[in-house]
Amino acid sequence: MKRTHFATSDTSNQSHTFEFQFKVRNVQDYSSIVHNITRYKGNTEEEHPPVFIWDDSDNYPTKAYSTYNDPSLYTEWSGGKVFDNYDAFLSWYLPAYAEHHPETVGTIPPSYDNLEYNYTEKLLNTNYAAGRYYDDQHGICIGAQDALFTNGVNTVNVSYVEDKIVNLTIVYSHGDGKPNGSNKLMSIYLNGVLTGVTRSVLNDA
Repeated sequence: MKRTHFATSDTSNQSHTFEFQFKVRNVQDYSSIVHNITRYKGNTEEEHPPVFIWDDSDNYPTKAYSTYNDPSLYTEWSGGKVFDNYDAFLSWYLPAYAEHHPETVGTIPPSYDNLEYNYTEKLLNTNYAAGRYYDDQHGICIGAQDALFTNGVNTVNVSYVEDKIVNLTIVYSHGDGKPNGSNKLMSIYLNGVLTGVTRSVLNDA
């Protein structure tokens, strides 16, 4: 896939389509291959709070995060993974930090409700893919619960249920047909319905 350049000057061939039909049955592992992580604006991720240590009297998981000296809360969460969900970690962390350090409330959001959405990050785990046309960076993966199409930077994905016929269509449109052109779109359809679309930002794809 990484050696395939979809862009072309041929105006009669401005997109490529991949179509799949399948049914998921007898699933042994329902793990998803795509996990959506909401990222937030502000210094909760860009400027990490000062170092401090909680002891047993604080009644918080002392083995979770004893010191806060990493450059971002996201790194703190993804490195420890005491909380499987990033939002759950922030819901626990922010009010606890505000309680211990009320002087920072003006600069550190005191609760999860104070956060402002920035973007959604997609974490890929293709170990759970049942079918793939994928080189560990670019391509298509189909799992028990979801499927993805990625160029290594941008990803579209869709979820579905078992014991139903799934008609999956993946389309790459390269806009004006120039390798460094604009309006290059990656789309994914489930049973004829557009469920995901994103712009490809790669200049040579």
